[in-house]
Amino acid sequence: MEYLADSCRPPTYLQSLCITYLDATRGDAKADPPHHLRRIRSSDSYSISSSRTSSTSIEGESDCHTSRVADIKLSSTPAISTDALGGKLVDLLRRRYERRASSVENHDRVTSLDGAALLATYTPSHARHMGGGEISRTVDINSVDFDQFSLRDSELVPAVVGVFESLGLCRGMGITTEQLSKLARNGLSLYLKQPYHNVRHAFDVFQAVNVLLSGTGLVKTASQTELFSLLIAALLHDVGHPGLTNDFHERKETPYAVLAKSKQDSSDKLSFKPNEYCHCEISQRLLLGDDGLLPRGHFPEELRTEVGRLVQQLIFATDPTTQNSFLGVLDKRMEEGLDMNSKLPEDRLLVLSLIIRCADVFHPVRPFRLHRLWAYRITEEFAQQAKLESARHGLPVPKSPKLGQATTGFLNALVNPLYTRFAKLFRPSSYVFVHNLCQRLTAVQQIWQSYDSMLKMREEALMSPTVVGSPDKLAWNPSATL
Repeated sequence: MEYLADSCRPPTYLQSLCITYLDATRGDAKADPPHHLRRIRSSDSYSISSSRTSSTSIEGESDCHTSRVADIKLSSTPAISTDALGGKLVDLLRRRYERRASSVENHDRVTSLDGAALLATYTPSHARHMGGGEISRTVDINSVDFDQFSLRDSELVPAVVGVFESLGLCRGMGITTEQLSKLARNGLSLYLKQPYHNVRHAFDVFQAVNVLLSGTGLVKTASQTELFSLLIAALLHDVGHPGLTNDFHERKETPYAVLAKSKQDSSDKLSFKPNEYCHCEISQRLLLGDDGLLPRGHFPEELRTEVGRLVQQLIFATDPTTQNSFLGVLDKRMEEGLDMNSKLPEDRLLVLSLIIRCADVFHPVRPFRLHRLWAYRITEEFAQQAKLESARHGLPVPKSPKLGQATTGFLNALVNPLYTRFAKLFRPSSYVFVHNLCQRLTAVQQIWQSYDSMLKMREEALMSPTVVGSPDKLAWNPSATL
C-alpha cells in the first residue's frame, strides 16, 4: 500500500542505528563493516544522513525509498544525552505512526501489510472471496488449524475487527468498528519486514489468544476490559520489533537498551527490557494518544488507566527472558490452589499472562506445514543477527544449527514449560481442548527429534546411484503424520 510504503524503512535501518551507536560512542576501529553500516569517524556523537542528496534526520523524515540504509555521519557536537536519545528513538516510530494516521482516513482498505511476498504463502480460491476485504465464511478463525495465509493482507484488519465484534467488545467498550479498524491498520503497519517478528506473527498471536480464550472458557468468565486488553496486547506485542534480541541490545548498549535503562525506576519492580519497552511506548500512543483509540476526554480516565496498565503488563509478559521467574511465581500459586476464575488482581494477571505467553509460541500446535514455516523464519532471523555481529567485528559468520536441532531446543526451553503449566491449570475445566493441544505438541516434538537425520537419509538416498524408482517415492512428508 502506497501510504505505508512512502514512510516505511527497512528493518536494517534500526539495526544499523543500534550497531553504529556503539561504534560512535566507543570509537571502535575494528574491521570495516558491510556497505549498509558504513560510517565516517571523527568524534563521539552522531547524526543520520541519507544516502541520497536530501538530508535525513534521526526522526526518519527522509525519502524512504533510498536504495541503501542511512549512513552514519559523525560531527564535532557533544555526545547526545540519554533523554534526547530516548525521545528521538521513540519519535522514529511515532512519526511513522502519525503519518499513517493522517493518511489512513483517505484509504478505504489496506492492500498490503507485509510489503513483500511471504515464504510459502498461498491463497486457495475456496478459502476467501476474491474482492474487497470481506472474510470468507469458510475460514474458521476460532480453530487451532486456522491458516492465516489463506487470507490476503487486506483481509487481516477485517478479521481483527470481526473477532472483537464476535465477543461484543466494540459495544461493550464504547468504540466503533471504524475506530478499531484505524488502530488495527496503524498498529499492523508499524511492524517491520522481519523474517519472524512481522505483521503475520502479530496476527498469529492475536488469533491464538482468541482460540485459547474460547477453548479454556475464559471468554465467558473474564471481564470485557480483560478480554479487550489481552487482544490489544496480542496485536501490538511486537510492534516496531527491529529483529534483534534483548540480549543483543544490552550487550551492545544500543539506543534501545540505553532508553530502557534510563526509564527504569529503582523502586519499580518491573525490569524494562529494550524491545518490550519500545513495544509498550508505541502501543500506549496508539491506545491513549490524542488521536488514539481511547483519547482523553472521550473515555473515563479510570478505564484508560486500567486498559493502559494491563496492556503494558501483558506486553512485558511476552519477554522470554522473564519466563523462568514467571513460572516460579505461577508454580507457587498453583501449589496454593490457583483457580483460573480467581478474582484476585495478581491471580488475574498470572492467568492472562499465561494465555499470551502460550499464544506467543502457539505455532507448534498448529498443522506441521504451518509450524515448520514459523520454525524456519525464527531460525532465519537469529541467523541474520549472527551475520550482523560477525560483519561488525570482521569475523566469519558462524554456522547456523540445523533446523531440527534448533527447533527442538526452542521447544524444550520455551514451549514445553509453558504448556505443562497450561495443561495443569486448565485441564480440569477443558479436558478435551487441553488434551488435544498436548497431543499435538508431543507429536511435533517427536518429528523434530528425527527431522535432521531423516532429511540426511533422504538426501543420501536421492544421491545414491543404486536407488531405483522415482525420487518422489523417497520424499518424507512429516506433515502427513499430523
